[in-house]
Amino acid sequence: MFPGSHLFKKNHDWVMASELVETSRLWARSVAKIDPAWVEELAPHLVKTSHSEPRWSSRQGAVVATEKVTLFGVPVIADRQVLYSKVDPEYSRELFIQRALVDGDWSTRHHFDRRNRARFAELDELENRTRRKDLRASDEELFNFFAARIPENIVSQRHFDSWWKNQRLATPELLDLTDVELMAQAAEELDIDAYPEHFDHDGLALELQYEFNPTRYTAESGTSPTAAADGVTVRVPVVFLNQLQPERFDWLIPGLRTELITALIRNMPKPVRKNFVPAPDVAGKARTALEQDFTPGVDSLTGSLAAVLRQLKGHVLDPEVFDTSALPEHLRFTFAVISERGRVLDSGFDLRELQVRFSGENRQAIGRSLAAEGDTDAPRQTPQPGRPGSAARSQPPAAQSAAGADARSQTSRGKQQQASASSAAAGKQQQTSWTFGDLPREITTVVSGRQITGYPALAPASSGVSYTIQDSAAEQSRVHRAGVVALLREVLPSPQRYVLDHLSNRERLAFSQSPHGTVESLVSDATTAALAHLVPAQLPFGEAEFEVIARSCRAELIETVLRLTDVLAQVLSLSTELGSRLERVSSAALKAARSDLTAQLQQLVYPGFVTATGQAQLQHMPRYLQAVRTRLDRLESGQNLTRDAQDMATVQELEDEYDAALEAVPAQLPVPAELAAVKWMIEEFRVNLFAQQLGTAQTVSVKRIRRAIKTSSR
Repeated sequence: MFPGSHLFKKNHDWVMASELVETSRLWARSVAKIDPAWVEELAPHLVKTSHSEPRWSSRQGAVVATEKVTLFGVPVIADRQVLYSKVDPEYSRELFIQRALVDGDWSTRHHFDRRNRARFAELDELENRTRRKDLRASDEELFNFFAARIPENIVSQRHFDSWWKNQRLATPELLDLTDVELMAQAAEELDIDAYPEHFDHDGLALELQYEFNPTRYTAESGTSPTAAADGVTVRVPVVFLNQLQPERFDWLIPGLRTELITALIRNMPKPVRKNFVPAPDVAGKARTALEQDFTPGVDSLTGSLAAVLRQLKGHVLDPEVFDTSALPEHLRFTFAVISERGRVLDSGFDLRELQVRFSGENRQAIGRSLAAEGDTDAPRQTPQPGRPGSAARSQPPAAQSAAGADARSQTSRGKQQQASASSAAAGKQQQTSWTFGDLPREITTVVSGRQITGYPALAPASSGVSYTIQDSAAEQSRVHRAGVVALLREVLPSPQRYVLDHLSNRERLAFSQSPHGTVESLVSDATTAALAHLVPAQLPFGEAEFEVIARSCRAELIETVLRLTDVLAQVLSLSTELGSRLERVSSAALKAARSDLTAQLQQLVYPGFVTATGQAQLQHMPRYLQAVRTRLDRLESGQNLTRDAQDMATVQELEDEYDAALEAVPAQLPVPAELAAVKWMIEEFRVNLFAQQLGTAQTVSVKRIRRAIKTSSR
């Protein structure tokens, strides 16, 4: 820059000189600063323009590109976004049709597009249901459909809206996709009925959701907690959860049944599988025979399949050879438990596990449904007509009609009374007296067209008892019995003072060393056990019935508790004696036996053992402890140590199997009575092994005990 210029030694990005003078150097003279934005307007013949990256913009509803303007190779504008339709209208039209009309990537309120999107969504759902991606017409076919119907000058949404504003008045359905244009040839051969929208479970229509998502599981990412389950999901309202039979779902849906049978055959051990190849061909024939000879959802799938394969190939199969747990995810139903508000509580493949885990929510939902029905004064059920007898047939039609109306009226009034009684009791929590009126044995109502039954019961609470609804008669009996005992504890005067005053010195000494900590807590435990023994098998469901039982228990309670204290004195005296002797055993040869005997004592005598054991079984406790003493005497004298070790190993194997069966019982469920009885079978077996002279209350053996464990664990 010429030294005489006023811009000399000033740095500007863009300047313009009116002349260049070359002496010893090249000088710019008459220099002025300029804005590069002026260049494009003032010297368009000098600039060069280029465009790159044409792309669809859903916000603008048009194809845009990046424009670059240069002057003598120097960028004037580096990256300006412009409409590409002025550069390449043909390409802009193609991209508009593909992205807006076919893909739906635009913001519009046109009715035809809303209808087309709905049809696309229906077809996507159908592809998910059928696990296919070839039902929709190709993008090229859809493109040609729209290209043939819109003018050549339509290159953006603005152009389209201007044209369609008038065109829709003449042909409003011009751009509506019909099944002919939308669906591929393969869709015509599809059996839609094989992929139902609902699963019928004894009249209960359960919604089915389909998801074709085979890549949900990957080696790198594992299971995504937000990914939808691949396959078919059964949406189960929590109120109906306890009514479902898991084996009904083994047959899956008709559309996947052949693939299911194929997978079951392929999962068989190789020595067996080789008799049923090729698996797809055998599966096709097996399915035809299965649906002819058996009823899906009623007969066992594995048992039926074993029978059919034996008929086809002549090889006998054990149904256990089919490993359903190894089936792919989409060949097993996923069960989603749905709350009353429509929220998914959880989902999984194991319906039984979900039924156990959400048993509490199921009971609460049934209770709320029944309470709501009670508030409306009547369960809305249509009475089922009965079969009139000869007397009814002999009546004239008018008399029969009147009699039928009267019977229906009585039935309705009875159900109204049931519902009203249940509704009145429903809010009663932590009651210390019978304030529940007369409880019905069961209550029925209709939810979503399905009849559900609840079983009212009183359950022990932190204070008194509370009204609850149980999901089965067996659970009602168990819970209600405990509730009646708890309520008797509240309404009857405590026998504790009288019992404590009449304890002998021997009993006081034994009681002072109980694991309960205090004599009072032990007597309280004995009182509860006595009441549980005195409550009859026929439980009270009304206040009058409860009062009768309360009077009977009051008359016999003190005597029953005193009889229990005599047995408890023997138990605790023996337990204390044996505990002291075991502490003094120091021989290394007796270390294993000492540990076994100590564990046995801890399983027999512990805080709360009186109620947990029950009065009937408590009568045998002294004999069990005497057997422990007999065994300890023999061990301390050094007799039959080898035989004792062998017998102890046998007992410990049985105890391990019993413990495993107990651990398999879900925490939400009570231990089955049959399984709980195994504990006493093992105690009787110990008596038979180590103190046979004392005798046993029942015949026991290793085989009998293992059979009892297996039977009660099913």
